[in-house]
Amino acid sequence: MIQEPFMRELYVRTIQQYSRQPNEAELVAWLSVLGENSYADVDSALRRWSANTATDMHTGRIAGARMPAPAEIKSMILSFDRSQSERFQHCEKCHDGWIQVFEGKSMGGNQVSPKIGAAKRCECWFAWIDYKNAPGGQPKLVREKHEQPAT
Repeated sequence: MIQEPFMRELYVRTIQQYSRQPNEAELVAWLSVLGENSYADVDSALRRWSANTATDMHTGRIAGARMPAPAEIKSMILSFDRSQSERFQHCEKCHDGWIQVFEGKSMGGNQVSPKIGAAKRCECWFAWIDYKNAPGGQPKLVREKHEQPAT
């Protein structure tokens, strides 16, 4: 949760960027709408907003050229959170969904050299792919035998 002095700092920086005068009621609205978010989330969303060069379909102006309403910043935070939750997160047994094996078959079906080893996809990768490809976002059963890492 962002504290009032930090929100005030973000608010003042933003109004200065857009050549606006401070308004206590507007600051209260920022605190009300954005107060449950972290400083980093609000700051990041404000930076993304000002970097937005897309043309606003209603005004014909560049979207980042006007000061955002608190609800627009909140929407950016929520949208960014959703996009991050859809990213692959590897488990503690692998590196970015890959494990090194020294026996069995490689991803290409070749015998693995015990001296050199090979890289295989980890089970967490297949579980994530199943989740991403499942209709309605419901994960399928995780592969139980196929592509299990060698132990």
